[in-house]
Amino acid sequence: MNDDNKTVEPKAEDAATPVNTTKTDQQGRTLYDVKCSNCGKDTQVPFQPSGDRPVYCRDCYMQKKNA
Repeated sequence: MNDDNKTVEPKAEDAATPVNTTKTDQQGRTLYDVKCSNCGKDTQVPFQPSGDRPVYCRDCYMQKKNA
């Protein structure tokens, strides 16, 4: 068999294009994935949490703000 007649299929990793996984809001701010300190729901916030203060989802934040 002659090796000159073989076709070389491209590898999957060669065809892959890098995907931008950075999430931004409508104002272009970077969003960070967090877990609400009150209800435990996964949410996103437009600041990087420092870890020394609680972070709330929108619903819990509004409840605490209006309380």
